[in-house]
Amino acid sequence: MHYASVENISKSFGIRTLFKNISFYVEEGDKIAFVARNGSGKSTLLKIIAGLDTPDSGTIWVHKDIRVIMLQQDTPFEEHKSIWDNVLRMDNPVVKVVKAYEQCLEEDPDNIEKLTDLMALVDENNAWNFESELKQILGKLNLHHLNEPVKNLSGGQRKRVALAQSLIEMQLHEGRCLLILDEPTNHLDVSMIEWLEDYLSAQKVTLLLVTHDRYFLDAVCNEILEMDEEKEKLDKYYKSYTETFEQTHAFRILAQSTSLQMLHREASRLERTYYRALNNLLRLRQVRESSNRKIEKRTESQDRTPAPIHQSPIAINESPTTHHKPPATDHKSPTTDHSP
Repeated sequence: MHYASVENISKSFGIRTLFKNISFYVEEGDKIAFVARNGSGKSTLLKIIAGLDTPDSGTIWVHKDIRVIMLQQDTPFEEHKSIWDNVLRMDNPVVKVVKAYEQCLEEDPDNIEKLTDLMALVDENNAWNFESELKQILGKLNLHHLNEPVKNLSGGQRKRVALAQSLIEMQLHEGRCLLILDEPTNHLDVSMIEWLEDYLSAQKVTLLLVTHDRYFLDAVCNEILEMDEEKEKLDKYYKSYTETFEQTHAFRILAQSTSLQMLHREASRLERTYYRALNNLLRLRQVRESSNRKIEKRTESQDRTPAPIHQSPIAINESPTTHHKPPATDHKSPTTDHSP
């Protein structure tokens, strides 16, 4: 299915041209990453596709049945509303019933009658899969205390709320959405990045992505578009980033423009590699310890088993042994005559 077309679009700020006459198309299942120097208009291009900005020239077409969902670098929130209200802001019956059910679990878990009614509504709306995905996303992004107003959150927490919002909305429109992520790994720790890699790789989602994390890009995307202001076209690559870009102009662009960020990403990758190896070692040790404990228990069990008693044959007619005192012997003590 053809999701979107971008034809000859250009964008400038004042006398500075960000990009000129860019054209490409998006098919169902594409996972496309954009690579360019900082300030080349990658985020602006994503906003234009999402309908949040307009090009100076050219046309954008998105299929009428496709929902465009975008994670911006600075997502606007309803500041006085809670995490719950911002994450589940979609006007959808499935969202409403799952939100009511989850809030009841958190705020009034002893109200069995209300919980039972809400569970019946979740059943009627076939919403258990969505509820499961919701819990997974919030848990993996370490979002708790969901009644907290967004205005009280740190920058990192706000970024995770925005990411959760995008992923949850994607689940509602599974197979009918174009997901646009602008620097999704910012403010995520190593375990969150690994989870997001696996999650996006496994999802049947059509994706446009901007990231400076080349390992994340490699794990998630199947197509890379290089934006070069000196060319009036996009260079397209289908191999992995590390296989294709390390010897290309695009890699040099990225290395020059984001040297410090790349160092941070490389440190993050090394940290992830270290923790993966450490986890493997810990799992191996646990397996060995468990195996050793089983062996020890088996040995102890064998040691406790009484050995068979070997007795001499006993005559059938033999009566039970009776212990008799030996007959008293009448010994007279020698008499000592003390008479004078």
